[in-house]
Amino acid sequence: MSEKKFKLDQIKTIKGGKEPRKFIEELILKVGFDPSAVLAESNDQRIRWLLPISDSEDLEIIFDTPKSTQDATIYMGVDICAVPLKKVTETLVTALELADGLVGTKISIVGRYLVLSATVPAYSSSLDELEYLYRLILAQKNWFSNLLAEELDLESLPSE
Repeated sequence: MSEKKFKLDQIKTIKGGKEPRKFIEELILKVGFDPSAVLAESNDQRIRWLLPISDSEDLEIIFDTPKSTQDATIYMGVDICAVPLKKVTETLVTALELADGLVGTKISIVGRYLVLSATVPAYSSSLDELEYLYRLILAQKNWFSNLLAEELDLESLPSE
């Protein structure tokens, strides 16, 4: 079997907004927060905001800015639950089965937390796309959390 190399020149770059940070800050204002008040981290490689969605929950937005602007990404994510150590297998299998119903988002494990998130290329994104993802994550978080708790026969999902 001959080995063929994947040709990168066949991939077209999508040109989009030139100011992803501005779009993120506009989104934060649009959903009712002051971007400087919810700013959690800012350095040359990353800018991170935490938007409160309840008394004990935040939606995290990260703008990763590597040296190549074409590799910059915008990440949005929210914790679903802490994975209970006594029910690790049952929780993860159930979460993966339910994840098939998600649209435009994914479930992953970060530390010991199940996280619902979406990542998009920063320099081809727009304010409308970011708002859509924000609202999509919030709507699917409730759906996914309720269904996961129901499937696991729990009153509520563990937070710690």
